[in-house]
Amino acid sequence: MLVCAPSNSALDEIVLRVLKTGIRDENNNTYNPKIVRIGVKALHSVKAVSMDYLIQQKLSGVDRTLDGGRRGAGEYDRIRASILDEAAIVFSTLSFSGSSIFSRMTRAFDVVIIDEAAQAVEPATLIPLIHGCRQIFLVCWLFFSFFVYCFVLNFI
Repeated sequence: MLVCAPSNSALDEIVLRVLKTGIRDENNNTYNPKIVRIGVKALHSVKAVSMDYLIQQKLSGVDRTLDGGRRGAGEYDRIRASILDEAAIVFSTLSFSGSSIFSRMTRAFDVVIIDEAAQAVEPATLIPLIHGCRQIFLVCWLFFSFFVYCFVLNFI
């Protein structure tokens, strides 16, 4: 699943809520899926799931004596791809969801959720669709309502 928002602050708020409360299933059981936050300017409170932090954690566990202590771009790409493939939920801004970082993934996103869709520039909401999703959820608050409206589009 890919979760997007138009801004870094909106995205970090969603990530923070998932970290604090987890996700509830249909039986009201709470679980904490493996998540990763892609992009720049992640808040300190969500650094533990940011891509850069996770890469550093994986690299710190790698034995560097075998290759003379060098780290190549290929190694970073391989680690990035493995982190993305292991994550149940990937968080990204709309614009960063078109980044080449996603090109090495071995799977597509079945579901894309775009929060604050009404505040996004319309063409930006099309960017995450390049990942071959089957469903997209456009979530937006309507100003004079206490309800969150969710529009679901199914692609067959």
